Amino acid sequence: MNVKRVLTGVIGFPLVILLLVFSNKYIIDVVATIIACIALHEYFNACSKEVKNLSWIGYILAIGMTFIHIVNTKIAL
Repeated sequence: MNVKRVLTGVIGFPLVILLLVFSNKYIIDVVATIIACIALHEYFNACSKEVKNLSWIGYILAIGMTFIHIVNTKIAL
């Protein structure tokens, strides 16, 4: 078992719980965006070189999906 992964889980899990309990939605959005971009970076590095050409689209969509609920969704008809 990799010690680095276990320590990351042991330290990271309580931090995530504290973040979810004591922070507001904007801080959670920023953290979720950072985590999504890190995950996409790992995914694009694991995939072939053809996928890396379009990696910027994935980053833009991750940021957009994370911040989508900040925008006022009420549309006057």
